[in-house]
Amino acid sequence: MQPIQIEKFLGLRNTVSEARQPLGALTHADNVLIDDSGAIARRKGSVRIATGEISSSYGTRDNSAIYIIDDGALYHFDGSTFTHLCDGMGYGTVHWCEESSNLVFAQSELRFVAIENGVATDLNIPIVTDVSVEHKAGNLPKMLIGIMAQYINIKTGLRGGMSQYQVIDVAESSSLVLEVSPKAGFSIAIYGFFEDSGAWSLISETVNVYHFIDYPNTHEPADDIYLSVQGVPKDVVAMTYHLGKICAVTLANESISLVQFSLPSFYHLFDDINESFEVPDVVTAVASSNGVLILTGMRSIWAFADGSLQRLAPYGTPVGKPIQQLPTGELLIWTYRGVCQYPEFRNLTENDFSVPAGFGCATSLYEHDGSKYLTIATDDAGAAFNQAFPI
Repeated sequence: MQPIQIEKFLGLRNTVSEARQPLGALTHADNVLIDDSGAIARRKGSVRIATGEISSSYGTRDNSAIYIIDDGALYHFDGSTFTHLCDGMGYGTVHWCEESSNLVFAQSELRFVAIENGVATDLNIPIVTDVSVEHKAGNLPKMLIGIMAQYINIKTGLRGGMSQYQVIDVAESSSLVLEVSPKAGFSIAIYGFFEDSGAWSLISETVNVYHFIDYPNTHEPADDIYLSVQGVPKDVVAMTYHLGKICAVTLANESISLVQFSLPSFYHLFDDINESFEVPDVVTAVASSNGVLILTGMRSIWAFADGSLQRLAPYGTPVGKPIQQLPTGELLIWTYRGVCQYPEFRNLTENDFSVPAGFGCATSLYEHDGSKYLTIATDDAGAAFNQAFPI
């Protein structure tokens, strides 16, 4: 074999860490490593991304963006830059969900916001609480007229839920003056159901406070899509995006939860008559996976698809945030019996470790060296279900 003479090393010098810093580089001993020789090197650390009181945060499933509520204001963070989206989110619980990273929803007690391609749209439309009626002389015959009203956001064109249905007994040869309290930035639509026509009509749509009815059957037909809808339900306990709609969960009573769906594309309008169902459980969280709605309760875990509710497990989850969703749509669920996964629902850990599930919990996902990890934080309340197999 012919020997090869190497006069000098032609590669990188790899006997010293690339992170090592030269003398004089250290002016402040923060966030550095010091080795046995006294040399300094950079290390992974953290950076402050907000200076106020962060009350809620959400990371999109594809890890492309973070949204935070900082001192009641909503911000978008792309990893390097903060963008202010809106104010007035408050300091309480916020329910987050997404269609994709380009369409994210944030719902608090004060506001419901859709963030589409970096632009926040306010979905909070007030509800008309009272329509006052004044009877005057006119051309109406004796009849019954049903009345409902709604506010319309002048800037976005979004319509709110309907007011309560009122029935007006109209005298012969009369007219009606209807008054609705004005709201800055909103116009008002009045709908009437005339006894002689048996159909709803749009009586008027204007920014004016007063609306007049003097002739029956002279109004354009109403769009049926708005006649049975309400605004975002009050006291939402869980929310997700499911098959083009927002799914919101409220408690009907101490043992039953009510699940309601928004209209497609009208995410702030809910049909609680035709688009809802009950779950015989106190629902703690909800998520959508592969066209199936998964609901975790305090007593059981449920799946809803094609109009049918099925119980997946005879045990539930703590309150808080027990569900995490991978970019593939797969769900990981912290339950009273360990970690479960869906689809093909199964328990991953009930035979491997034993810890108290807690009364409340929070979960998160993180990735390290190509592997994904589920982290679980609990209040350590209660006892492990399988105490015979402690870790």
